Amino acid sequence: MIEIPTLVDRPTFNNIFNMISARIAERYNQPDGKTNIKNLVEVGSFLGGSACYLAQKIKEDGGRANLFCVDTWDFNNIGPDHARMVDNNKSNYSNFIDNVNRCDVADIITPIESDSITAASEFDDGNIDFLYLDGCHDREYVYKELEAWYPKMNENSFISGHDFNDLGVRDSVERFFAERQHSIVQHGESYLVQLGRGI
Repeated sequence: MIEIPTLVDRPTFNNIFNMISARIAERYNQPDGKTNIKNLVEVGSFLGGSACYLAQKIKEDGGRANLFCVDTWDFNNIGPDHARMVDNNKSNYSNFIDNVNRCDVADIITPIESDSITAASEFDDGNIDFLYLDGCHDREYVYKELEAWYPKMNENSFISGHDFNDLGVRDSVERFFAERQHSIVQHGESYLVQLGRGI
């Protein structure tokens, strides 16, 4: 079994995910919290490092959420650093599931084997509380991806993503949210946009 990718050297993930987890726990532990379970989506889950981190943090903080992990698990365009993490003796999806089980978060994580835009169509409008995008980095695709997910967001929610230093990603993200008059906060290589009051 391969080692699950770690987030130790990626503090921008940690900062955003820790904040999301803390807010989920705060809402869940209110008197009516049992009816306030949050729906989270991560696009581009790779081998599950960030998803498992967030799911474990939610458990540690005493919250509850459904975390949907969207990926094709077809790693044709990954760089050499990521390629070294892949166990070629098993399917990429199997590696992801192994890591989810090893981290004991299968009760929180639901994998969706799909491209991002197709997966968005499976969700009802206004039903997602946190979206994290880290899949395709093509400029036009990122814009269309945001168009697909935006109606699915709760009016009080967060949209976030990685590789904000990529010019194609940055251009699409900035254009999309400027058109809708939302502010973007940059956290290292990640960005965060609050819709309404957030979570």
